[in-house]
Amino acid sequence: MNKNGQFGFSLISMMVAMVIGLILTAAAIQVFVVNQQTYRINEALARIQENARFAMNLLARHIRMAGYRNDPSLDFSTAFPASQENSFATGEVIRGKDDEVVIRYRSDGSWPDCIGNPAPTAGTLVSEKFFLNGTNLTCQSGTETQALLSDVAAMAVLYGIDIDDDGAVDCFDSATHFNAASPTACGSSIASPWKKILSVRLTLTFQSAEDNTNSTKTGRMKKSYTTTIALRNKLL
Repeated sequence: MNKNGQFGFSLISMMVAMVIGLILTAAAIQVFVVNQQTYRINEALARIQENARFAMNLLARHIRMAGYRNDPSLDFSTAFPASQENSFATGEVIRGKDDEVVIRYRSDGSWPDCIGNPAPTAGTLVSEKFFLNGTNLTCQSGTETQALLSDVAAMAVLYGIDIDDDGAVDCFDSATHFNAASPTACGSSIASPWKKILSVRLTLTFQSAEDNTNSTKTGRMKKSYTTTIALRNKLL
């Protein structure tokens, strides 16, 4: 008690209290910001994983159709004649580049194409091309083109080739080597390499839809996924 009988806080006490309050407020704000960033990162990762599952499953289902014949008695040369579309030679059911895949198959009358059109009449020759248009995974079926999925940053394809015709993949190589004027496979010259493809190794890189979702908080999160798809119909 002072001489006048008054009580209260000194100016120093009030300043200390204000400083402590500011520190606690700043800590609370920091926790909120960290939690918000963690949520954004987890949400971005979940979306990437969901997109990866969808894209890989869709591509695997369709690429496995390469070489399908509704009439198994038909050999590949009869079922798949030469075509100027995508430069297919007689008997070829798959072609491509380092960042795209083109397949051919005979419709069974029940399988819709890659853009969701109803299945054509059984026996119809179907051609489907998968590629990136910007960051959109895209399918072309006949003359129709449709984006299947967005936020795909990159697509890389290697092709498994059976050099010695023993029904097993000898190595994976680039379409650039197969499409050269003098085709090679795994360092050796080879004739008609596209007829010897038995599998496809596909790598897709997905990115988040928003910025500030990677570990450095400065750009988009990116994740790559790889799968190997066997061309089962080539082994029948």
